[in-house]
Amino acid sequence: MKFTEIKQILSDAALSAGITDFDVYYSVSSDISAEALKDEISGFSSSDAIGIGFRCIVNGKFGQASCEHITKDELESLVLRAAENAQYIESDDEAIIFKGSEQYADIPPESFEVPSAGELKDIALDIQKRTYGTSDKVIDGTQCGCGAGNVEIHMFNSYGLELHKSAGFVNYYSFPVVSDGQETEDSGEVKMSRNFSEIDAVVKKAVDRMTPHEIFALYRSSLEEKLEEIFLKISAEEVM
Repeated sequence: MKFTEIKQILSDAALSAGITDFDVYYSVSSDISAEALKDEISGFSSSDAIGIGFRCIVNGKFGQASCEHITKDELESLVLRAAENAQYIESDDEAIIFKGSEQYADIPPESFEVPSAGELKDIALDIQKRTYGTSDKVIDGTQCGCGAGNVEIHMFNSYGLELHKSAGFVNYYSFPVVSDGQETEDSGEVKMSRNFSEIDAVVKKAVDRMTPHEIFALYRSSLEEKLEEIFLKISAEEVM
């Protein structure tokens, strides 16, 4: 169902219920992701989500309700449920719906194309390969992945305000497991962006956070704690 139709159904339902002050928030989103372990794809998922919230003022009280199933019957019920919920509000605060500003910046629409499932799988494997190639200390257990999606948001109210925004995004990450042969530690780096142009930087930062030098420092600290524990135990026995 297109948003213009959703808007009309809600407006008609509000008019029939005698509601003159209301606003609506509507969002629809989709995302897809892939994860790699060793040199294989270990996980893949895709999802879609949709939601709408209706808020109104009835007898000076706020009433609100939301739903995820967008049908004519459900939208009409949404308005009635919000109006009914208003009678349970105990607050004496004045209910006000923001009418909107006089002017909003004209932001041009963004062009974004979500990568295909095959492209994301290839990117996940590429990040994994680059992570292993950064250091010979990176061992199995290392996981890398990526995802992409888009979101579209509509807002409108009974005073004539109507706003719309859509945007796309990608995310990618490297979670290396690093070992010097004695101690093993893990690290990670995540990037949110509009493209995959900084994969090398993400991989390097993830591995550099847990270099062999840091692993040795952790090992030495653990050893020092153990020696101190033994020393205290011997000292206690000598006192006895």
